[in-house]
Amino acid sequence: MNYRSSYEHQLELFGEIDTLPWRAIEPHVTPLPGQNAATRSFNEMIDFMPFYEMNEKGNFLVHDSVWGEEEIGTYEEDKVLLQLLHTPAMRRLMAIEQLTLPQGYETVPNTTMYKRFEHAWGSVVFVRKMIEKSPELMSLSGHEKMVLQLRTFLSDFGHTAFSHLGDWVKQGFGGPEDAHDQKEETYRLLELSGVAEVLFHNGYALDEVFFPNVGERGDWVERSGKQLCVDRVDFGVRQILRMFRDGYGDYRGIDLRELLRFDKFEVVKGQLVMNDWFAASIFARLYAEMVLEHWQEPLHRGNLALFSEITRETLVATDSVSNPVLNSQLLHPYDGLLSIDDDITSRDRMGRLQGHTFWRQTDFIMRNTGLERRLWFDDFRRSQLLEMIVGMPALAGKGEQQGIVWDPINTQGSDTRFNGTPPFVDVLEVTEDVRYGKIHPDLVTDDFLPTSDGLLVFLPHLKERWIDPEVIDRYDGEIKLLSQMGGFFDMFIGIVEKFQQRDFVINYSMRRDNAQDIVQTIKASRTRWQEAMKRPRIEDEHDYQSYIEHVGSRAIASAYPLQMLHPNIFD
Repeated sequence: MNYRSSYEHQLELFGEIDTLPWRAIEPHVTPLPGQNAATRSFNEMIDFMPFYEMNEKGNFLVHDSVWGEEEIGTYEEDKVLLQLLHTPAMRRLMAIEQLTLPQGYETVPNTTMYKRFEHAWGSVVFVRKMIEKSPELMSLSGHEKMVLQLRTFLSDFGHTAFSHLGDWVKQGFGGPEDAHDQKEETYRLLELSGVAEVLFHNGYALDEVFFPNVGERGDWVERSGKQLCVDRVDFGVRQILRMFRDGYGDYRGIDLRELLRFDKFEVVKGQLVMNDWFAASIFARLYAEMVLEHWQEPLHRGNLALFSEITRETLVATDSVSNPVLNSQLLHPYDGLLSIDDDITSRDRMGRLQGHTFWRQTDFIMRNTGLERRLWFDDFRRSQLLEMIVGMPALAGKGEQQGIVWDPINTQGSDTRFNGTPPFVDVLEVTEDVRYGKIHPDLVTDDFLPTSDGLLVFLPHLKERWIDPEVIDRYDGEIKLLSQMGGFFDMFIGIVEKFQQRDFVINYSMRRDNAQDIVQTIKASRTRWQEAMKRPRIEDEHDYQSYIEHVGSRAIASAYPLQMLHPNIFD
């Protein structure tokens, strides 16, 4: 692959591993048992992390571990991207987790230290690669090419601290998860933070580059349905490499990084397609496994639900949300969500130190659930999934019945030692029968309930996610959906759809008084949330800019050196 690794750039900047400022990175890396923590964690981390720097010409260099190298500044139109790079609204993305949960609470290895900043620039790099190789895009004007890049670049600016966490806090856990895409709130951020002004001075209108009307189906940059678009491809490939790279580096002769190179994708008649059936099949199946093993997996959902309540409590607590710019005025929760992840977790750390039952118990649950699940995934589940993906035809028709690969909470295969569930956790699928009476009658209306032996948490299914890529058939040259091309993918997707519609209840074993304390705190914070929503928003443009500049400055201090940022970016 034609790019220099982050490891090479890190060596240039810091020297050998013995001279690396390890203490700055160590708290954010989860060492795996039985191995040298520093060496293993360092090598894993830099293998899938990009590196960013400015060159002597003042151009921005992206050394991306997924799509390769790209120099931003070689075209006249690139100046708008260089100017946006230095805006505080862009910099806050350096300190916002792409996959929500902070370090220690994640249930799948290598799914933290993955920032919105990385996804935003990775998407730009992918668009530029597609423009360079696509005949129908090369003929576009420089302005039109930049519009395509800005559309994907700006689409993440509206995300709150911990990304989709803001959607759940605003819309409810199990809601549509689209609050970050709502124009009114994001327009407010883009206009009052100076982003719209940068666009205007470079000849771009906000309506032109932020979710413009491109038809009901969308196009290759943003598309509804289950077909490919830039957003799905970039974050999908990135997470696949993080989740599966250990076993997939040379699994049955397959190098996943090479299999999913940018040259496997093409833009044809305004749509993003793949030109290799095997690559498309592996990509779509592993994408679906991200849903089963991570996004929709019930223990992961449990950690998300608990962390959402921690965030809500943080945003309504009178001692943690004062505005540092506006003379300690209490922030409206929506303005508080425009801060960075560390502003949430600092309150979390404070609560644990104070020994409050709510913080102490939820932290214990999330940390131990995450640890158990990560160990299980590393020791057993990853290799099992890879065997299933590569050998899918041999398992067709019997995988669901055996329960050895399809269902992440039903993995009683002959060689498994445990299923990644901590001893204090019981997971039960919810059917209409079970929910309305057999588990607990109050689960009809309440999602957190204390019981005689623990805490019941109802976990609705989240937004459905899977892809059905369009593929160029090498035999007749026609573009077809992968599900129409055989290979058992249609059966596999049917299983994925079925799983994503399932609701669960988790019972966390604990003393009844502790469970009651957690539920009382959650109910109280939800009541205070309604009152906090009456707080004034930051309306004054100067005050808003000052607030976002403060957030951007904090983001730089929080992100470096974890984002592999060369110091000259901030010169």
